[in-house]
Amino acid sequence: MITPPKDELNEPILLKRHKTQNGGHRTIAPVGKWKGVYYSEELYNAIVKNSKHKFKTHRGFLFRQDYLFKNYVEILFNLRQRSQKNTPINIIAKLLLNSLYGRFGMNPDKADHIILGDQLEKDKIFIDYEVKSVVNLGNGKELYSYVPKKVKDKEILDLLKDDAGNSNMLINVAISSAITGLSRIFMSYFKNNSLFKLYYSDTDSIFIDVNLENIYPDLVGTALGQLKPEYEFDEACFLAPKVYGGIIKEGHSLVKAKGVKNIIP
Repeated sequence: MITPPKDELNEPILLKRHKTQNGGHRTIAPVGKWKGVYYSEELYNAIVKNSKHKFKTHRGFLFRQDYLFKNYVEILFNLRQRSQKNTPINIIAKLLLNSLYGRFGMNPDKADHIILGDQLEKDKIFIDYEVKSVVNLGNGKELYSYVPKKVKDKEILDLLKDDAGNSNMLINVAISSAITGLSRIFMSYFKNNSLFKLYYSDTDSIFIDVNLENIYPDLVGTALGQLKPEYEFDEACFLAPKVYGGIIKEGHSLVKAKGVKNIIP
């Protein structure tokens, strides 16, 4: 059970993955009291930021700590810095950097899909797999969504090993949780900060009313982990995550909506 302090209502530090009414998920910043699963460093950070945070822990898991991707990240980041923007090398290095941690947090039970028309094939898929849904396409064929049938723990472990007995498992929720948790901890330094007003923040970006370089010069630059200035707005409006726009200093308007940006003279 988590109880945040009342003076943190405008810029909550702790976030939660919330299930929506249509079966989807979204990240929210709740207030009041709630339950959730958290990376322990996030809870420690919340207490450091404001000792009024209260937690009641029910259970936990202990994982070993190590710098697993240090060389991987440094090599690819240096490759990006040495290559021109939008070149194949630069784009590939960026994708490898950005997608690595997400791969460890993927759902292993994602359904596969196939279109079948032959009755014998339709019968066989029910024998070999657990069918999640069937959609009649109206032309004598059907779209099947299916997952492997559930097996016992020992059989699962055997499936995750190669011929030499080594594990092939590329999913580790602890790794992804730690990386995203540490990212939220870094972004929390810009919340409830008396040195500036925070208008909007995302996974790796902030909009504030001062020049960050004048306050925290070590945080601004092109090195790994530093922030770089993107836009300076005269006026701006923030409607939702990744949905904002405004008038930038160059006299143009900029509108961004979930990955699509448009600059209009």
